[in-house]
Amino acid sequence: MAKIVYLVRPGQDYRDGSLSPRGVNQIVITSRLIREELGNLEGVVIYHSPLKRAAESAQVMSTELGGIPTVPREELKCDSYRVSQVIDGIKDRGVIISHISDLEDYLEKQRIVGLAFSNGQAHRLEL
Repeated sequence: MAKIVYLVRPGQDYRDGSLSPRGVNQIVITSRLIREELGNLEGVVIYHSPLKRAAESAQVMSTELGGIPTVPREELKCDSYRVSQVIDGIKDRGVIISHISDLEDYLEKQRIVGLAFSNGQAHRLEL
């Protein structure tokens, strides 16, 4: 069975870095798509950057997905370029909320092309 990982860009924010109402809506929509695709969410964890917008996005997603756990990870801070370290620790299924530069860096290193991230958008990877 392949490992399933969703890479998610945080929702849109205000200038102070907090999630805007539009950003909340973006994450709600993405959460519903993830729930629809995964069905059973047992064992799924949301790993996220500790920065404000990502942490707030993780909390919104957790609520939408029935309270699944969220775990802040320093490796997912903006411009850390260590998404692969978190992915390596996921056993079966997980969600990673990180920043565009880090997500694009991971995809480039994996030679995955053609994926772009809008605010709040997720891409499913089967690894």
